[in-house]
Amino acid sequence: MKEPEIPDTIAAPSLFPGISSVIPPIAPTLSIASVFSNMASPKRQNKLRLVVVVGLLIVGFGGILPFVYMIGTRSRLANNSPVGRTLLNNTGSAHTTFFSPTPISVRTPSASLTLKTTATVFPRPTRVVSPSPTSTTSVVAGPLDPYTSKGILVLDDPLSNNGQGYNWDLKPTQFGTCTFTDNAYHVVAPNTNTYHRCTAQNTNFRNFVYEVELTIVTGDCGGILFRANASLWHYYYFHICQDGTYALYLYTHTGSANTTFLDSSTSSIHVGLNQTNLIAIVANNDLLSLYVNHQLLNIQQDSTFNYGQIAVVAENENNPTEVMFRNAKVWRF
Repeated sequence: MKEPEIPDTIAAPSLFPGISSVIPPIAPTLSIASVFSNMASPKRQNKLRLVVVVGLLIVGFGGILPFVYMIGTRSRLANNSPVGRTLLNNTGSAHTTFFSPTPISVRTPSASLTLKTTATVFPRPTRVVSPSPTSTTSVVAGPLDPYTSKGILVLDDPLSNNGQGYNWDLKPTQFGTCTFTDNAYHVVAPNTNTYHRCTAQNTNFRNFVYEVELTIVTGDCGGILFRANASLWHYYYFHICQDGTYALYLYTHTGSANTTFLDSSTSSIHVGLNQTNLIAIVANNDLLSLYVNHQLLNIQQDSTFNYGQIAVVAENENNPTEVMFRNAKVWRF
């Protein structure tokens, strides 16, 4: 079979056949002699055509890949652009934090594009802790009592006036007077063989230490009442005298004591007039411990009265008596 004759040149077809009369054919021509000079059979022609097609595909993909890469880059930039993301901070309230990626450099066949973003950071709100409300009471913060080291100081009255809110008696009676004079509380018992009490009406204690300084100015004895209901004449009465004696009584009615628990003497008392003594009682359930100048005198067990008011006393055994009191304190268990 005779091989077809192939002309030496082939004119490139017009891109726009309809207007070929207006626009001349493309000037460059392909040299058939140079391209197919070694072709001797259709088989070799087919091989060459395959090579040409593969080459065209490679060139085509080489032009498409940069555009695909640019599209993917733009998508990543859009996804990583500063976007507000709502988080919960440690106070439980929402706040927005902006995230920004690391600067990205995108290179295309024709140019380099460098994108930089600035991260905006909003500080987290500072947690403000409000102090708890502080309750106002009559409790006085202070050290533990010096007798048991358990009681908490709840009353600390210098007895210079009646301004502490405990409502000490001021009204005179047939038995005597109660007055604040010279920064002290003075109790006077003018009648022989009687005592006069002055009560802190706004007090009520169950288990406690009660301590007060007393000075016998004139007369015989001075002391304290505790766990009292003064209006009913119910109380315990502990007194010391300027001759060094002391006693503990139980009163359940007016008149004489119902019970005398203790009646003794001690060298712990500073004897004589105008001598200051520190008298104290530790009442813990049914145990009543008596102290003078921090010295334990005796312990009495009794459960007749469990709680009540406190008071101070001047007692006239044979002589008109005036006793001065200062610095009343109560520690409560």
